[in-house]
Amino acid sequence: MSHDISRRTFLKLLGGGLAGAAAGGAFVKREDILAFLDADKAAGAAGTDLGKVTTRYYKPLGKDLSLLGFGCMRLPTTFTASGREIDKELGEKMVDFAYRHGINYFDTAWFYHDGKSEAFIGQALQKYPRDTVCLADKMPTPILTGLNQAQDIFQTQLDRCQVSYFDNYMLHSLTSQDQFDELYIQDGILDYLRQEKARGRIRCLGFSFHGDVPFFHYLLDQYDWDFCMIQLNYADWNEPGEAPSGSRQAGDLYRKCREKDVPIFVMEPVKGGNLANLSSSAEAILK
Repeated sequence: MSHDISRRTFLKLLGGGLAGAAAGGAFVKREDILAFLDADKAAGAAGTDLGKVTTRYYKPLGKDLSLLGFGCMRLPTTFTASGREIDKELGEKMVDFAYRHGINYFDTAWFYHDGKSEAFIGQALQKYPRDTVCLADKMPTPILTGLNQAQDIFQTQLDRCQVSYFDNYMLHSLTSQDQFDELYIQDGILDYLRQEKARGRIRCLGFSFHGDVPFFHYLLDQYDWDFCMIQLNYADWNEPGEAPSGSRQAGDLYRKCREKDVPIFVMEPVKGGNLANLSSSAEAILK
């Protein structure tokens, strides 16, 4: 039985990065999703106003970015003879849908899809003018052993993505000051990335964060950054004067960024989907 997919249902699937998944209590077939995407493309070609996402001016790049980005960590997949692979047909049509509706921020990383995410999004964006999209990638901190390896990784990322520069480039998943100091300061990887920025192969340099508040303050007090990425949602928020507890520290991180005038990119806005599916008691309160 075919499903008439609404835009809300599709966006829920898009946010989860899953095809053939349960959405709104119904199993959505791959062919139904493809039909929805094709119909949207046809409507746009016919002159229908499809609507655009809201944008905000991003000073480090001097351009407007969509407030909703396209993450490439959970792309749709399919089984092949060689194992699970990115579903390129469906994935590219999802990218095209996002672009048609004004999304111009695309985020990938070395680890995503076992190294295949970078090549996928690089190819999928080839049809669009380079200056109309903002492409973000990340230096894979957890596997770094030294400067030479970091240099090789960075060049490989550019090659995979088929670009000559990254708009946003991050030190991925900073968790401890000791690790940061050893790899990025003592081994010279931060200086190297700053050199790449001076060469124009990185436009904006920042980091994604998974550490504690004292480490975050150290990073912002001791070093200059164009931006940072933090977990930010209402469950992880702490008010002024409320001591951080576990992941509940987003308020402290946000306020430090405002103090230093460092732009914020948000990860986990719905806490891995947990905040998108409310319990019946919580939903009753809101209603």
